[in-house]
Amino acid sequence: MDIQSFADEWYREDSMIMAARTRGEHLTDGNVSPATGGLLRSIAAALNAAAVVQAGGDGGVSSLYLLAGMADAGVLTAIEYAPGPDQVARDVFRDASVGHRVRPITGKTLDVISRLADHAYDLVVVGAEVTDRAEHLAQARRLLRPGGAVIFLGVFGREQCVLDPSRRDEQTSAQRHFLTEAGDDPSITASLIPIDNGVLVVFIPLDEG
Repeated sequence: MDIQSFADEWYREDSMIMAARTRGEHLTDGNVSPATGGLLRSIAAALNAAAVVQAGGDGGVSSLYLLAGMADAGVLTAIEYAPGPDQVARDVFRDASVGHRVRPITGKTLDVISRLADHAYDLVVVGAEVTDRAEHLAQARRLLRPGGAVIFLGVFGREQCVLDPSRRDEQTSAQRHFLTEAGDDPSITASLIPIDNGVLVVFIPLDEG
C-alpha cells in the first residue's frame, strides 16, 4: 500500500459524501480523494471560513468537505461551467440538505469571479480542470481577506504531465511556469502537497490589501 492509499483509508467518509461519490462516479474528471477532501475541510476549519469560493468542482464531493469545515453559517459560492458536474452538484446539495448554504452559479469561472466583491472571502478553491491558474491566483488575491488562502487542485496535470520533462506543449509549460512562479514569489506562503496529482496551498499575508 502506498502513502496516499493509506491516507485515503484512514478517513471515514460519512454517508452523504459516499452518496455524492456514487452520484458522480460517471463524471470524467472524477472526485477528490478522501485525503484531499480532509485537507480542504481542515483548512476551511482553521480559517473558520464564513465565505468560500469554489471555482470548478467535482460533482459536490469537495464541496461537502468544505462545508463540513466552514463556520456553521458559512456560505459556499460554487461556480461550475460544465453542465454535467453542475447538475450533479446541485442534486448533491439538495440531497444533503445544504442548499441554504450554497450559492451555485453556472458560468466560466473567471467571468464569475471577476464580478465578485473585493476582500469578501476567506478561502478560494480552484478545481483541477481549471486553466489560467495565474489569473485565478491574481483574482483570488483580490477576493480574499488578508490571511485567507487559495487552494489549487491537480496542479501536476492529467497523468501528471508536469512531471514529464519531455512534455513541452503550451498547457503543460504554462502549468510548470505557474508552479515555479508560485514557489519563487516572496509575497506569499505556498506549500506543494503530492496528493491527487498535486495540491498547491497559498496563504495570503495578513498585511495584504
